[in-house]
Amino acid sequence: MWPTERASRQGLLECAVAAILFPPGVLLLRRAGLLYLDKPSSMPLFWSGLALLVLCGVAVFRIASRREYPWLLALAAVALPLFDPTHLPYTATRMAMAARDLILIGASVWFVVQSVRRADELERRIHFEALAWSYTAVLIALMIHAMAADALPPLRATWVASGLLAGWVVAWLVTSVRYQR
Repeated sequence: MWPTERASRQGLLECAVAAILFPPGVLLLRRAGLLYLDKPSSMPLFWSGLALLVLCGVAVFRIASRREYPWLLALAAVALPLFDPTHLPYTATRMAMAARDLILIGASVWFVVQSVRRADELERRIHFEALAWSYTAVLIALMIHAMAADALPPLRATWVASGLLAGWVVAWLVTSVRYQR
């Protein structure tokens, strides 16, 4: 039995399916996008990448319709390292892409805030503890990275955000199980 009704076994299964389908879908579409001018044979890559992302979207929609936001946070932790902002010159297209990204991020933050606001007092306390553990763990990892920066690859902000979200989900599950006992 999972800790709360906000994290069901079905949600875990759908989260795992989406987390498995999302990276190859993005990578196939990215590969097709790089080859579309050179080779007309990139269309199978495009359609297979699109199919994987549609299946991932179905799983995400099912999770979101049940308001199981911990699994959505786990999916965000998987997706963030694959986020690559556009490298287009400063044109209207780049501004439109930036506005789209800001709208998506704003909608995600709003969804999480609304979900936590609807939670009861115990659930809020669990989130508070989970955030404290997550932020502490990531802060320690960042300090270790700073001390060994010469030997490690450069750190991207999306990796840090992904670590924060993944830490939040893991700490939330551990804290929920602890409070359930």
